[in-house]
Amino acid sequence: MAKIESNTVKVWSEEVNKSVAMRFDLNNLAESNRFNKAGLPASSFRADNWKVKNVENKG
Repeated sequence: MAKIESNTVKVWSEEVNKSVAMRFDLNNLAESNRFNKAGLPASSFRADNWKVKNVENKG
């Protein structure tokens, strides 16, 4: 779930007791489902600093 309060987006899940990170739209195929008042899509973001492994698609 997500809720906008002033200029902050608050997120939570009843299935998560203690969150450690959050990510939104972090892949090349993601299509945003969050838009601002001007109709522009929210950009991708992450709230962690973990190293991410690049994986090639060998399909």
